[in-house]
Amino acid sequence: MIVAENISKSFYEADERIHLVFSHLSVKIDPGSFTIIFGASGSGKSTFLNLISGIDTIDTGSLLVGDIDLAMVSENDRTLFRRKNVGLIFQSYNLIPTLTVEENILFPLELNGINTPENIEFTLAMLKTVGLINRLKDFPEKLSGGEQQRVATVRALAHKPIYLLADEPTGNLDQETAEIVMNLIQTLREEYQPTTILVSHDQNLKKYADRILYLENKHFISLEHI
Repeated sequence: MIVAENISKSFYEADERIHLVFSHLSVKIDPGSFTIIFGASGSGKSTFLNLISGIDTIDTGSLLVGDIDLAMVSENDRTLFRRKNVGLIFQSYNLIPTLTVEENILFPLELNGINTPENIEFTLAMLKTVGLINRLKDFPEKLSGGEQQRVATVRALAHKPIYLLADEPTGNLDQETAEIVMNLIQTLREEYQPTTILVSHDQNLKKYADRILYLENKHFISLEHI
């Protein structure tokens, strides 16, 4: 379970003013659930994902992800936690440009020391599912935006993460490619039940979720269970 209690987060802007993103925000997210967070640009959706993944830290409050209070552990421990337990999908893909498609998708397995034949086969099967098995030796610059996002999705799922966090994963995709990416996420969820949190502006994605959160005015102000 993910439990945020009265968390606050702020950043210093260029003129050294403080920009408050959250103020006493609280939410509980059940294990294995699929939550989609909607909100305007700048509302803090991506920041919330960064806090859960340990990329960033809260200013005040408590943030439990599983049995770990991310506010109480070191940066190194947060990095190790993220490497092992979190799969991240970004709107900007974030593929490593100097690695081939094959090297990109197998990188999480190597990083975690779990590049076994079984896990490699699992990862390559996902790539085949999204129609890119014939692009193994290509570099990201040779791929279209939609193809890069499909590769990025496979990479995020390769190590079978406990938490899958997706930041506008379909934002740059056409409807058909978005369906392919979302169906791949659903396939993994059905088999391995990661706790999935996706932030988006696309209301068409509601059909995939167990729960909808709306982030406005520094709080989750509306909750819907599907």
